[in-house]
Amino acid sequence: MAPMTDSRTVSCRPTAPRTLAYLIASGVLGAGVAAARFVYGAAFDDPWADLGLVFTVVGVPCVHLLGARVDADAEGLRSRTVLRRRSVPWRDVADLRVQVREVRGTRVRRVRVVRHDGRTWRLPLPVSGAADDQVAFDAKLAALRALHRRHALGASATPLPGNGSGTGPVRVPRVGGA
Repeated sequence: MAPMTDSRTVSCRPTAPRTLAYLIASGVLGAGVAAARFVYGAAFDDPWADLGLVFTVVGVPCVHLLGARVDADAEGLRSRTVLRRRSVPWRDVADLRVQVREVRGTRVRRVRVVRHDGRTWRLPLPVSGAADDQVAFDAKLAALRALHRRHALGASATPLPGNGSGTGPVRVPRVGGA
């Protein structure tokens, strides 16, 4: 795997895969406990069945987080989650913007890909939601933008106004249900 400062490849993976794996395992165990209790006649007020459901609710979203990854190289940008895979060549990417949202009092920053035809999608990684991961987020974003400049701007690509220079975050309004 190439270092993060290398402008030839960029890879983004979950930061705590072992923790996510433990949470997924507890979710599977919780689902098993809840299913067994309900099969053998437990009601919804059964504390063991309720605890199993809580672990299931915590574990299921972790499957999505553990399966997320983003890879970029000279060919283009590829993102993968458990349910979806996307790939786009750099010549089709107009800009890489930072989406800033307030979530329970915390600023969460994510990367949004803007295509020349106006369509956008949010990359699953990198994500910055705490003060200690801002530096890593900025480094990954800088590496992605360097790849974009190197492989797309030589073609017919032109950055969109507003954040084409790659400096600073841009607030991206939420569109539809995405």
